[in-house]
Amino acid sequence: MHNRVSMFKKPRNIDIKNSSFTVNVDSPKSGNIDRLLEEVSLNAILNAGGRADEVRCYPGTREDVIRKIERWMDGPDEPHHRMLWLSGATGAGKSAIAQTVAERCQKRGLQAANFFFFRDDGTRNHAQPLVATLVYQMLDFYPALHSCLTEYLTAKPLAYKASAEEQFKQLISSPIHMVHKSSPIHRPIILIIDGLDECDNRRQQELILRALLALVEESNIPVRVLVASRAEHHLAMFFNKLGNSAESIFLDADYRPQDDIRHFITAKFNEIKKVHSLAHTLGENWPAEADIDAIANKSSGQFIYAATVMRFIEYSTASPALSLLRVHVYALKERESAVHRVLDGGPAELTRKIEYLTAAASDDWTLVLEVCDRASTSKSNAKEAVRTLRRKFKYGEPSAQIYAAHLWAIMLRNSSDAFASQSTSRKFLGTLEDLIQSSRTSAVVRGHLLEVIAAAAYASGAKKDPKENRVGFKGLWQRVKPFDAPNEGVPLYKDDTMFNLPCAHNVPLMSGQIRNKYV
Repeated sequence: MHNRVSMFKKPRNIDIKNSSFTVNVDSPKSGNIDRLLEEVSLNAILNAGGRADEVRCYPGTREDVIRKIERWMDGPDEPHHRMLWLSGATGAGKSAIAQTVAERCQKRGLQAANFFFFRDDGTRNHAQPLVATLVYQMLDFYPALHSCLTEYLTAKPLAYKASAEEQFKQLISSPIHMVHKSSPIHRPIILIIDGLDECDNRRQQELILRALLALVEESNIPVRVLVASRAEHHLAMFFNKLGNSAESIFLDADYRPQDDIRHFITAKFNEIKKVHSLAHTLGENWPAEADIDAIANKSSGQFIYAATVMRFIEYSTASPALSLLRVHVYALKERESAVHRVLDGGPAELTRKIEYLTAAASDDWTLVLEVCDRASTSKSNAKEAVRTLRRKFKYGEPSAQIYAAHLWAIMLRNSSDAFASQSTSRKFLGTLEDLIQSSRTSAVVRGHLLEVIAAAAYASGAKKDPKENRVGFKGLWQRVKPFDAPNEGVPLYKDDTMFNLPCAHNVPLMSGQIRNKYV
């Protein structure tokens, strides 16, 4: 009896006919590569998930940079030109360029694999899934890798748990060598790694770069690596040491970002004039050239400002002309504030603005935009903004807590990663947890906070390590969610009033129209 049971261990597709049967049983060898593929982060492939908005270049923009990258990809294979570093300031458009290049590689039929790190997605903010995700994509254009990997993983079943350097060597470099011997590889293999600075461990960032460098230095394997990141000190030091052994593109004025930004602004205004529900109220000559110039100049070469402003005008159900006027008023107020900061050196300017918005139920949406902008400019500003919101949640009246919840939601949507990261501090999340679980908390306040936390948890992505489910937005959601709410959180929809800027003129910061999913 025991032997008969063991015969059917892990059976698949049992077919019994006329007293005979066929049983397909999973091969232990194939199971080893399956365990490797369980490490894959699908969100990291072509930036597929975890972000509220798409990230790619607007058609017709950044063509100079993209063409330069594609010339590097298509050029002669020279070992000292196989790595390219794309860097720039926050908001310069690095991820959008990397995304567009990756998509164009796919359309051109190139042998390309990619990985997009993202700080707020727990499935792709660390090094562990990197190699498995690249291997998963490479199997599509090199099926022969499967047998090489299966053989190695049968001998070393825990190889996928090794260091990044060892994984690159044993799971990418060695199998490619074996395939190359039997069937020479002539077309280059292109690896695109975006947002390396968003990998959660600086040491891991450096180890990944060393592993990639070792891979491209293999003279008989035509591999090219594009790395996109901020110009963080330790990353700049690494590439500076390489000297002429790596190409480099820094997104500055040499690549005419102002021309591309102006093209983007003009195109978005044309879209708004065609599809906005109040387009019929706009004059034939709207907007004026001066309006476009003002937004382009305020962008200072950074796409993030222009994109935020145009999203504000596009998605507001107020008249686009009124929304544009508010943008100009905001810019004027910001210039005035800059003068006052120089004169009085007031360090708590951001705190005062947040306190005003949450105390006065203000409908000054230009001020909301300014707060989002200021909270994004530095880590210290992000900390100041989160501290101020925490005080409102901890000590404020219910009305102030409601306004603070809505402001926090808008800031999560429109501010930088630095603000989102500060929002996951232990003190801040602890205050929210206490507020939600307190019997004295208003049901309306609780409902608004749950809505924001649900969306933030969903955007954080799935967690493979159970320990990760106990920290950050994901961990907070697990502790405070209603029993019938989904474990993964609730996705953010672009028209969600909780996360968006004004719906109409003179609408208060929070209105009774905003829905509470869990109240």
